Amino acid sequence: MTPAGRCQPGDVLGAVQGDVVVIGTSMAEVAWQVVERLLTPGGELLTLIRGLAADDKLLTDLTARVRQMSRPLEVEIVNGGQPGYPLLLGVE
Repeated sequence: MTPAGRCQPGDVLGAVQGDVVVIGTSMAEVAWQVVERLLTPGGELLTLIRGLAADDKLLTDLTARVRQMSRPLEVEIVNGGQPGYPLLLGVE
């Protein structure tokens, strides 16, 4: 059980400041929902820190969706290589 509801083995969890806020089956969709939450108060730079389990398509799709937003936002991709988290996100 998480603050976002019940999760099952194999689910993708999205967390903001340590709290699970999204549960889903698609890493791309969960990541997008977390990005939307992080960008609600604003921001000019979205940093995607790529873990070992994040593939190129995930990063390409997220970047493309950000570019379709109505406001300008810079996207930076960093290869973090972290094993436990496929993707870490930051907004400035």
